Amino acid sequence: MRRLIGCFLLGFSSCCSPSVFLDPYSFAPCLPNAVYDHDTGESSLISSAYFHTYLPLDYEGETLSLATLIDIALYNNPNTKTSWAEARAQAALYAQANSAYFPTVDACVSYQKERETFSLSENFTVPYRLETTGPEINLNYTLLDFGKRNASSAAALQGLLFADLSHNRTLQSAVKTVMEDYYTCAFEKERLVALEADLANAEQTMRAAEEKGALGIVARGDVAQAKTAFIQAKIRVIQQERDLALSFSQLAKDVGLPATATFAIEELPENVFSDTTFAQLEELVDQAQRQRPDLQAALAGLEQQKAALAGARAEYNPTLSASFDLGKYWYNHNEDEDYHWTLLLKLNVPLFEGFLRNNVVREKRANLEKSAAELLNTELTVISEVTSAHASLKAAKEALAYSNEYVQEAALQFSIAFESYKAGTVTILDLLSSQSAVADAKAELANAKKDWYQSIAEIAYSTGALGIPYSEPPTTRF
Repeated sequence: MRRLIGCFLLGFSSCCSPSVFLDPYSFAPCLPNAVYDHDTGESSLISSAYFHTYLPLDYEGETLSLATLIDIALYNNPNTKTSWAEARAQAALYAQANSAYFPTVDACVSYQKERETFSLSENFTVPYRLETTGPEINLNYTLLDFGKRNASSAAALQGLLFADLSHNRTLQSAVKTVMEDYYTCAFEKERLVALEADLANAEQTMRAAEEKGALGIVARGDVAQAKTAFIQAKIRVIQQERDLALSFSQLAKDVGLPATATFAIEELPENVFSDTTFAQLEELVDQAQRQRPDLQAALAGLEQQKAALAGARAEYNPTLSASFDLGKYWYNHNEDEDYHWTLLLKLNVPLFEGFLRNNVVREKRANLEKSAAELLNTELTVISEVTSAHASLKAAKEALAYSNEYVQEAALQFSIAFESYKAGTVTILDLLSSQSAVADAKAELANAKKDWYQSIAEIAYSTGALGIPYSEPPTTRF
């Protein structure tokens, strides 16, 4: 970044790469689902499996993976398209700012017809008609402006950096949203399976209570309690089916598909590998400071305001410009003159504009202070988000381990309680309690899986590692 910024502060010779003017879009991402790396001058897709189509042709009725859903979302997402268009517009503005290093050339052709008179004596005048035609070329160029163009170009470059980096962060936000929706939908689906298993256990308990009630072994209250537990389990299943439909609808919306689309998503793995060692908090914070596009964008915004302030101060400086006109006239279609030309050198020294420049400088200085505060706030936010994500990941890892053990112990407890109830050694309350523990344990396991995967996604998002390659840390501070 420093190399690219520096070259555009050196002046005309460093600013006039033909691609800046002929193809300014080359300084922006090539597609709405592509990121731009200013260090390499290249844009690349986060994922390329389905970037060329809105939808996989066979998505209806298919089971879509998380990677496929992300591919579809990155292309469909209106936020990424908006930020992409803003980056391309800023690239064009950057090219406009650098056009000041070139002269302006105009060509014109004039035609003039007139009737005049001239006097031969006091009482005698002669009328005449004159037609004048001729082409002319005008060239104007600013020879020296004492930093005005450099400041304008630098400000436009930082604006381009800000737009490109903001687009990169928008892509990361789109990916994170789909990941969260996917894990939530998978969790709701797994929780439904757990509640359906709990319903089966409740039905089994109710049948056992009815059999013992028919034999007169237990009171009618046991049968009523078992039926009540069965009905409660049935209601929970119905409510969970609604929650699953709502989470699927949200996933489809964020991916860019209609909620009526008939596709399925891959289920979470039954056995989750969580024996993973992550970097220490300090390393993750350092990674975020190097990679977070929004932090880099805030830094670019600060540099943009610095350049704008330098440009405002440069308005006090004089401007040396030159103009050259070349042309030739034809009179009455056949009589002509020799070529005529005019060379003009002009030095403009600003003296007074009603305190305009003073207040422009004050405005730019205030904007610089604002950008410095925004950069500080962004950096504090980054550190806070990484710290929270690190704590959540640690808690999710421990909760997942205990949830697996909870399911095993609860299932064993229910099995023992069921056999003991049939043997008449425990009451219906003991059996219902163990049945409830099984349902709770399975729900906790599903939730722990969701939290584990979402915490990994949050770590990647908070450190800026979702497909955005950055290696050079920000070095400029206000």
